[in-house]
Amino acid sequence: MYQILFLLILFSNVLMAQESSTLKIDDFKDNPPAFPKIILPGYEEDKENKNSFLLNEELEGYRIQVATSTSEESLISIRTNLEKLTNEKIYIIFELPNYKVRVGNYLNRKDAEVLLKKLSRNGYRYAWIVPTKIERNN
Repeated sequence: MYQILFLLILFSNVLMAQESSTLKIDDFKDNPPAFPKIILPGYEEDKENKNSFLLNEELEGYRIQVATSTSEESLISIRTNLEKLTNEKIYIIFELPNYKVRVGNYLNRKDAEVLLKKLSRNGYRYAWIVPTKIERNN
């Protein structure tokens, strides 16, 4: 009899100990992560307007790609000819593994197609429209 009573007391102590050690949702305090400050090129934060952009903001748009080459020197003559043909801004950019000649800054494809037709009539039959980041017109 004493053994059964002893086991009941021991078992009740074990149950009590387990109840006091259970975890509650309040035991977990989640601290927000500390993110690093990110400085983007072309972005300026001023005191009056926390989200003001510089004038060289880039937007999603279109340009006409006229030619590609592995050397920038071979594209200089194409750029010179395009300067005579159009009043649009001409870019020679490098994207691995090639240099590329691109023309214009267009927000919609219809406007880019007008210049594409003009370039096709003037000997640039293999030019095509490329979706890319463009400069905002000032």
